[in-house]
Amino acid sequence: MQTEKQQIIDLSGYKPIGIFGAGVTAKGIIQFLDRHAIPYDIYDQDSTRGYPFDEKQAERHRLILCSPSFMSQHPWVRLAQKSGCSCLQEFDFSSRFTRAKLIGITGTNGKTTTVAFLAHALQTLGFRSFTAGNIGQPLSQVLASSHPEENDWIFCEISSAQAEFMRATPLQALIWTNFATNHLYEHEGLQQYFLAKYHLLSFLKHPQFFCGQSVLSHALKFHYELPYFTQICRPSPEDRRWKSTLFDLVPQRENIALIQAFWKCQGWPIEKLLQAAPTFKPLPYRLQRLSSVHGRAFWNDAKSTTFSSTIAAFHQFTTPILWIGGGREKGEPKKFFLKEIQAHVAHAFLIGEEAEVLYPLLKKQGTATTLSDTLERAVRDVMSYPIPEKKDITILFSPGYPSFDQFKNFMERGETFEKLILSLS
Repeated sequence: MQTEKQQIIDLSGYKPIGIFGAGVTAKGIIQFLDRHAIPYDIYDQDSTRGYPFDEKQAERHRLILCSPSFMSQHPWVRLAQKSGCSCLQEFDFSSRFTRAKLIGITGTNGKTTTVAFLAHALQTLGFRSFTAGNIGQPLSQVLASSHPEENDWIFCEISSAQAEFMRATPLQALIWTNFATNHLYEHEGLQQYFLAKYHLLSFLKHPQFFCGQSVLSHALKFHYELPYFTQICRPSPEDRRWKSTLFDLVPQRENIALIQAFWKCQGWPIEKLLQAAPTFKPLPYRLQRLSSVHGRAFWNDAKSTTFSSTIAAFHQFTTPILWIGGGREKGEPKKFFLKEIQAHVAHAFLIGEEAEVLYPLLKKQGTATTLSDTLERAVRDVMSYPIPEKKDITILFSPGYPSFDQFKNFMERGETFEKLILSLS
């Protein structure tokens, strides 16, 4: 049997491995390759972090490992493939080097919470469990630092970019939370975005596929057949067993239905799942209540990068909403989103690149709107907003757009908002 090192050498053709991107994913790859003393070169569009990639550099490699931001249409990926290189997403490459059970979780919304809670809940059964993938910890890093074994479980958040590139990842089960318009700037239309995730079904090693109603609806729309063993999970009705936990919130009810279906399929007792819920700490910046200041209750939903996740947040509140939103455009049709804003938002405070686009559209439909531009200015504008005496009002920061116009990522965006609100207290 070949050693891991020999397998890597065979894949790389005895040449150094090229790494596209110098961020979190690259650090995981480097940790894994260093363990086996495999040479590599790092390429990044920021010249302070890596080399630029060109035809001459391509000749140095047979294998390129990509971070999720390098999709199939990226010029560097196309150049590498034209030069005879094999391009793999880090996740797909790393999955070849573990015998642990890999559970894939994908979807437009809800992936991260589903991944984190399943890994947390499984520990109540005495199993070792890990999270990996697009959740912020590359699979290569998990393999290098924790050495998962055959009876261990790895819950993997898989983005459409990772799914599109996948060639050999063996999945024990797949959970597809939901599907909505997203990432159209990265894919050639909604159907291609759907197809990228649908591609994951090719890698199921067992008949375990769980998905939300919206996945079925789009499969029918695009004429894709779902496997005979598919379990369609609809949002759970209000269930007192989940009271006072994250999963009592409306946006989480479809997630918990999927989680329960997967759990039941493994033959595990539901009591253990219920036991795990109260001790599960919600991940930051996902509809997280911060504090109340002068009758204003602030909620931090900075993770929201899609219209559907912001709309779900709107539906959580019965009090008037002052909404802070905006960011970088990514191709989602706005018509339905604008109607939801009109129905739920008392006043919109717009930030980011999309602010000037949304402003006239909201004004035209009669939604009170302020062009704040920056998050700092939006918080000041919200604090200046007059509130009727003896009335509470909700301040919801749920951008509905990616953060990359003004922030490095949603984490920095959420942390910035949290600091601004804490400074008011």
